[in-house]
Amino acid sequence: MALGTNPKVSSILIIVALSTLLFGVSMAQDSLDPAPDQESQVPASEGNEGAEKEDIGKKYTVGSGPAGIWFGRVRSPDGEETQVTLTIDNESGDYVITLEDPFVDTVRGENVKVNDTMISFTFRPTGADYPSHFTGTYIAADDRVSGSFSQRGASRFVKFRRDPSTVILGLTKDGEIIEPQRVRHLHRFAVTGRLSYWAAMHMVKDETYTINNLTTSKLNFDGALRWHARDAFAIYARYYKGNQGFTDDAAKLAPFEAYGLTSDSNLKLDGWEFGLTGYFGNIFSEDSRFNPYMTAAVGKVSWEVTTGDRGTDMVSIDDDPLKGKDLSAGFGFGTEYELSTTFNLEFEWMWRYFATADETIWVNTDEQWNNTNTWALSFGLTYLFF
Repeated sequence: MALGTNPKVSSILIIVALSTLLFGVSMAQDSLDPAPDQESQVPASEGNEGAEKEDIGKKYTVGSGPAGIWFGRVRSPDGEETQVTLTIDNESGDYVITLEDPFVDTVRGENVKVNDTMISFTFRPTGADYPSHFTGTYIAADDRVSGSFSQRGASRFVKFRRDPSTVILGLTKDGEIIEPQRVRHLHRFAVTGRLSYWAAMHMVKDETYTINNLTTSKLNFDGALRWHARDAFAIYARYYKGNQGFTDDAAKLAPFEAYGLTSDSNLKLDGWEFGLTGYFGNIFSEDSRFNPYMTAAVGKVSWEVTTGDRGTDMVSIDDDPLKGKDLSAGFGFGTEYELSTTFNLEFEWMWRYFATADETIWVNTDEQWNNTNTWALSFGLTYLFF
């Protein structure tokens, strides 16, 4: 970057363009059809996002009707609410129904009658003198089972939802089963903590050293809250605490000694940024634990130059302390590495640009300061929740 230039507007336009690209590619990835001739699928019930891998839960193809595992909530006469589980199986060709109810224990249905829309069976609760009956319906459009349990005139109505670990598979027109695309983010929200190595801000031209050309690299840290709007697209807010040291080369520091700048000085760069991330793991290798991504962000940085570490006296020019608040922008790429459904490792390279050439502070930005940029390598841990 040439000294004295201020490409703030063009940098932000580049970030906006990259963000738009990330959004478009990620949305396209999430909406990819598993096969071009796929028939309409039975709508997934609540919680189907919980089935991520092939070895999780049971699979039912389109057209399997009410077969599966269903959860419902019922209330006892004393007001206590509990979950009942209805298992409908037809692997052998004949329907077998099992009811797990804390009020009646686990019982197997008798006189089972099941078709594409109706379900009925009888069962005798443990210790009961009379049998109970279940009569209900299966609504394919909603992938729902509902019905009433009755015994000698008393009844209770229950709505069931399919087991969240169940996967509904699509079919092609030729009857081939379509495996669902891998879901990498089973939770909507994530929080990340990272340690970052910020490279020195060297933008030397013709051996003319400005204050920001004298900086040295330091370790820093940042934290982010991320919302996965879609599996392959996320929006995040990040706070970072950045620092740069200064060179111990006395000859390079000599022009700035009058301001109090020494090798012990520090440049603080703290800020907030809001960004977009697009993930491409399912495009490159759906089976891999790695999930590459690209990211872009804009924000605001608070900076100051101090005579020593953070909290010490600020370096001043003509009694004006060297501090300010300016816009920032950045873009980068990295990858997640899945440890479990709730924890990921994160590796990232990111370039940041800081619009710090404030004419009200710097008398001559060509000789003392100019807009600043640096890159950072980050490593951290992400926790996914909710």
